[in-house]
Amino acid sequence: MFNMIPFGRGRRHGLTNWDDFFNDDFFSPMTSMSHIFRADIKETDTTYEVEVDVPGMDKKDIQIHYINNQLIVQGKRSADTEVKEENYIRRERNFGEFRRSFYVDNVDEEKINATFKDGVLKISLPKIETELPKGRQIDID
Repeated sequence: MFNMIPFGRGRRHGLTNWDDFFNDDFFSPMTSMSHIFRADIKETDTTYEVEVDVPGMDKKDIQIHYINNQLIVQGKRSADTEVKEENYIRRERNFGEFRRSFYVDNVDEEKINATFKDGVLKISLPKIETELPKGRQIDID
């Protein structure tokens, strides 16, 4: 086998058996991949800019929707190859689906665009152009 001594949190002597080691929080299976896909949202004068990290995914596996002021980004990552070797002690590849939604209003739906490069999805949501009343200077008598 391999030479590794597991140390866990909250254990008196630090040593434990292998079952407890792999059930530790570090190795816990993910119930949702949404915490893996981080998003940054930036507002400029004319747009909202969203960047979502989707490492290891292909553009074809990602869908973007804008419905009722909700930007929805979803994707699916699956295992394309099946390894038949039985020497694994543990396999920890992340496969599954993710979905993130963000409330973003005042968006011109027809001008939304997205790009994908090097595992980063960039979505630009242009704001609706509204003219503010120009007003006028009022002189004081």
